[in-house]
Amino acid sequence: MVKVCLKCDYERKPDDRAPDWQCPNCEAVYSKIEEAVKKGIDVKKPQLTPKRELSERLSTMIVVTTPTLPGAEVDKVLGIVAGDSTYAFSSINEFFGSIGRAVAGSGKSHGTESHLVRCREEALKRLRFNAANLGADAVIGTSVNVVEFSGATDNGVVVISATGTAVTVAD
Repeated sequence: MVKVCLKCDYERKPDDRAPDWQCPNCEAVYSKIEEAVKKGIDVKKPQLTPKRELSERLSTMIVVTTPTLPGAEVDKVLGIVAGDSTYAFSSINEFFGSIGRAVAGSGKSHGTESHLVRCREEALKRLRFNAANLGADAVIGTSVNVVEFSGATDNGVVVISATGTAVTVAD
């Protein structure tokens, strides 16, 4: 009798190298697939693992500063989400930045600016991750804030915080 996988309809061949209990095509375990079919689960429909579902949500996450989503209807509000990132700087970094500004005539420190851009991107990435963990499709009303904390030793930390409202979108 030829074994046919209930998940991918692959007909097992005598020269297949996969173990007898596993489909050589989709690598499904025959007994688990048969058990799922008995429970009424549609094994042909791809099932997303929590990790894969999170990854797919992250790749399609919409983040906007507006209170609504143009062209879409908010189905459910899941709550406030946030993402933070920090950048520690020292007077030495700023000293070298001031030399660069004096020589090049630029009004900004390139090193510090690129760090701040990375921090903002990291804060937004963490915001998306936290929203995806709640099952959100989008984050609306997003705002990004920058706060500087200076230390007694002339060193400081910049905290970039992104906050918004995690929502699901109606189909």
